[in-house]
Amino acid sequence: MDELARLENTAAQVESEITALISPLGKALNRLRQLSDSGRYTLAPDMKEGLRLCVSDPRSVDPEFFAEFEKIVKSDTLSLAQDKRNKILEQLRIIESSFQPARTGYRSLVQDIEKKKSEISNISIAKEQENLCNRIEVLKDRLAEAEKALEISKKHLVYLEQNVELKKNDLIQSVSAVDSSIRIDFSI
Repeated sequence: MDELARLENTAAQVESEITALISPLGKALNRLRQLSDSGRYTLAPDMKEGLRLCVSDPRSVDPEFFAEFEKIVKSDTLSLAQDKRNKILEQLRIIESSFQPARTGYRSLVQDIEKKKSEISNISIAKEQENLCNRIEVLKDRLAEAEKALEISKKHLVYLEQNVELKKNDLIQSVSAVDSSIRIDFSI
């Protein structure tokens, strides 16, 4: 469990790093989206998807998006002031060198997290199976004890029935010795 928490924390940190790489581009990306939405600039479908992912799921953006975005920024399509354009181009160079390794690292962490969750699940299943096997053994022991007790009770019942028959015979003989005309009926 500690290993899983460590992996999840590391993944959250990497995700934050990825978001921090892209967030300085926010205004320029919004400007491009506005131009695309208004029809003043036509984006290819993969660029529209990359633009959407920059806002909604930065860790899933195709790195090629940033190369294309750099071309758009350089072409001055966004009509940015020179100093803002330079800052964006500088950030794009940072992204170019850092984004793909961070993205790859994040995906690797996600796979490790899934493996760890699967291991934990398998451990839980194995423990549950062990608990069930132990419970079955306890129940089998109880059943064996109950069967023994039942067998003893059956033997005791046979003994009592035999004892009753002997007592009946003794009673009949005793009554016959006193008065042979009296008959005893045990059918009730």
